[in-house]
Amino acid sequence: GGKDNLQAALAIFTNLRTQAAGGQPDTPCDDKEIELALGLLLQRREGSANLQTALDIFKRLRRRAANGRADSPCDDKEIELALGRHLKLMGGDANLQAALAIFTRLRQREAQSEADPPCGVQEVELAMAGCLAAMGRWQEYDALGLCTEPQAHYTIDLCHSLRYFLELTEQTGHMNDSGPLLGLAIHYACQAARKSDYRHASSFSQLAHCCRACAHLAPGYLQQFGIEETKEKIDGWGLLFFDEARRLEPGRTEERSYNEQWRHKEAAWLQAAEQLTETSATTTPDL
Repeated sequence: GGKDNLQAALAIFTNLRTQAAGGQPDTPCDDKEIELALGLLLQRREGSANLQTALDIFKRLRRRAANGRADSPCDDKEIELALGRHLKLMGGDANLQAALAIFTRLRQREAQSEADPPCGVQEVELAMAGCLAAMGRWQEYDALGLCTEPQAHYTIDLCHSLRYFLELTEQTGHMNDSGPLLGLAIHYACQAARKSDYRHASSFSQLAHCCRACAHLAPGYLQQFGIEETKEKIDGWGLLFFDEARRLEPGRTEERSYNEQWRHKEAAWLQAAEQLTETSATTTPDL
């Protein structure tokens, strides 16, 4: 991570691509590994131009693997996952629907079934779950049956935390539902951090988002759960978690330049919670 490292990596991948393309700059090559590496790096660098270039790379790889058929599924799981994840990252209803179609097809193929049984491939199951969560399709997410046992991989716990946090952000008119959802989001984020031996930046970032949400709830509501800490103290924990995420992943930013719809929902929820807190200073609302 970090701006300088990402720029150096871009120079390396661009040079490799030029060599593989017979010395032609800015020209696609026939080496899948180089093309995927370049696409994923452009994705990491963010910005609309980089994201579009990455999307073009993934689509081109897919078309080639599908024997020249445009917008057609191919049999390369790595390419399909890269394209699906990128579409999910770019956001928007059309991209999310396209990503879900890719993950659904992959899941059915891996399970060798046209129904929706678990396919046993964790990266496919997680991709499907993450997409359903981004679309707010909670019942379908829960029906996937992702493992919640103590031995589950930390990425599954992080996925669960995101699922409950995303549902939380849709409760702007029903703050009485905030406690259980936020509690589950915090629980699974803590599990993810612990299982990763406290080395996974996204787990700390998720904990930071949870702390920020917790700090915006009315003090009287928090006390129902035995939380006596002040808003300032809880906010401070969130800042520490964000700092730790950046330490583990240098150059990390929390405000992404691409379109992540959940961030807009989070901002709306925080504003609604803040208004409720201000109201509770003079009244006793029914929380």
